Amino acid sequence: MPVEQGFIDALVNAPSESLSVELKGWLNPDLPHDAARIVKACIALRNNGGGFLILGFTNNGQPDVANMPPAVERQYHIDRLQQLVSRHAGDNFEIFVRWAHRQDAQFPIIEVPSGVKNPIAIRSPLSDASGDVLLPENRVYVRSLQSNNRPSTTEATWRDWPRIVEICFENREADIARFIRRHLATASEDTLRDALAFLNISAAGRKTAEERAEEFLQFGRQRFNAVVTERQVTLPDHGSWHVAAVIDGELPQHRANKDFLNLLMSSNPKYTGWPVWVDSRSLGDANPYVHAKGWESFIFASGGMFVEIDFWRLEPIARFYHRRAYQDDVDAGGRVKPFEALDIPLIIYRTAEAIAVALEFARAMGAPPESSTMALTFMWDRLRGRQAASWEDRARFITPGYSSRVDEVDSSIVVPLDTSRTALGPIVHTLTTPLFEAFGGLEIDPRVVEELTRKVIERRW
Repeated sequence: MPVEQGFIDALVNAPSESLSVELKGWLNPDLPHDAARIVKACIALRNNGGGFLILGFTNNGQPDVANMPPAVERQYHIDRLQQLVSRHAGDNFEIFVRWAHRQDAQFPIIEVPSGVKNPIAIRSPLSDASGDVLLPENRVYVRSLQSNNRPSTTEATWRDWPRIVEICFENREADIARFIRRHLATASEDTLRDALAFLNISAAGRKTAEERAEEFLQFGRQRFNAVVTERQVTLPDHGSWHVAAVIDGELPQHRANKDFLNLLMSSNPKYTGWPVWVDSRSLGDANPYVHAKGWESFIFASGGMFVEIDFWRLEPIARFYHRRAYQDDVDAGGRVKPFEALDIPLIIYRTAEAIAVALEFARAMGAPPESSTMALTFMWDRLRGRQAASWEDRARFITPGYSSRVDEVDSSIVVPLDTSRTALGPIVHTLTTPLFEAFGGLEIDPRVVEELTRKVIERRW
């Protein structure tokens, strides 16, 4: 199922390359060299777990309006592109052609869905008029990081194969994992505790890890307040959610240099159009900067009926912090008044995204998944008097009358670093339950949390 149009619009309005997003100029699928680039990119994104090929942009994210083809919709018609990819890909997979506007022009985005279960290789070679082979048979392409941690499409090497196999394995285990979670949802507390002990998620050392995450969350809050004061910015009154992640494991040494920032920004899967730890390098005053051996970014954007207030911090010792204003207060488009509501599905979406991205960051930094853990602490503030709601998605219904009489809620957990994306549902449910219970004992079915979490991972919201 294709992602929402709002996600596509956000990709084009602030394009940047990552392992899940590739920027290319105006490639002509009728020309062998350009056709080969399109096929390589689509196969690489598929092997990477899905992503987007944005056409008509330079490498630095600028739209190339001057060289736009005269019949752009016909040149990038889905039938032509699907036939091209299917002809050369070793395993058929569906693609989508999406469209977004910028600078009074229309730009195509090839969406490659997730779900690969076998590595995709070149089935049918492609040669140019001189007989030079552009797509050699049996080659496997993947999105990978260059020496400076910049993403690119390359032939898979021994360094890439563990990641490819992991992605395929996760997709194969998804059905089994959902089956197990359906049964765990009705299990008793004692049964779940025994299961966690069996999986070696022990209580030993857990308190220290959680305390470190809680301390870092408070440090992140202090840094946000300090930056706002230093810049003499007047922000609209709002509430916000916070997350701090601290990794326990043997990590390669990193420094707060540009290579480190490139590594993490390129590793962000971009599950949403405005992802957590958004790449702000093209956002002017929001450009990341180094403070106290860590990268920070303060984002305050306002336009029309929306306001975006973000602050994040990324440290080379594998500590990550993010703060974001509630959409209920600053980006509701008049559908609710500030401090009136807390959108429950949005909370689930953002919690799932933050966990998934933090896990990717830790893996990208080289923490061994089989022997590392991640302590997560979430906090939601300015809650008192709000009503639990679902104003952003009217199709979902929250029974009226659930309101909060407390102002802040926090929640912590420690998870193994090798936690699969398909297993995030129960973790999201555990983390958000204390928040929802603060709203008059509100209970959200674990199956609903699982469904919404899966929508994030599959980029379907």
